[in-house]
Amino acid sequence: MKQSDAKATSPGRRNRQKTATRARIIKSALDLLSKQEYGATTIEQITEAADVGKGTYFNYFPSKEHLLNEVGEEQLSIIQAVDEDTLVRSVDTKKVFKSLFSALAKLFVGNPILARNLILANLSNESARELMANNITKRTQWLIKLVKKGQELGSIRRDIKPEMIAYWYQHVHFGNLMYSGLQPTEMVKNWIQFSFEQFWRSIATEYSNTATERQKTKG
Repeated sequence: MKQSDAKATSPGRRNRQKTATRARIIKSALDLLSKQEYGATTIEQITEAADVGKGTYFNYFPSKEHLLNEVGEEQLSIIQAVDEDTLVRSVDTKKVFKSLFSALAKLFVGNPILARNLILANLSNESARELMANNITKRTQWLIKLVKKGQELGSIRRDIKPEMIAYWYQHVHFGNLMYSGLQPTEMVKNWIQFSFEQFWRSIATEYSNTATERQKTKG
């Protein structure tokens, strides 16, 4: 075998080709789901846009719902890119949580059709719901670790259970996803900023202390 042939079939090259094909399928699907409804988007349309055969598609994704779950997996990776050390290194815990909040919203802000498709698919399909529930569990577990570290650093209130804060964080995020499917982009951007500030005020130590001092003054 020629050296050039060996290189062409090397595991590293094959893995890069698989990664590129997978990414192309996902991008083609999201492009379609940004223009048309989920129910009207077929696997045939996705494979044609990605220039792959149906057999290749099923090598990567057992169903359309599994492909859609890649959005959730991408957002999970965004959350997991932030760890406890990130909070320790940062002098501003709020800034870390706010950046994460914005990163999670980036995919669907300005893309109302995709936002609606993500909601409808996850609510109307049992397989999609199961995948989403599993993804949310993983997100929650990671967020709990971040909240606990924020509590240790004194930035986040300790009188609220970390689990409650982690779920609250995601509830606000999913509420914004819903809002993105219904309202103009500029309104959505403003609402995301406002909703995060309200979320932070509800968990931040600084605001809790301020409220306590006001109560003492009134007393």
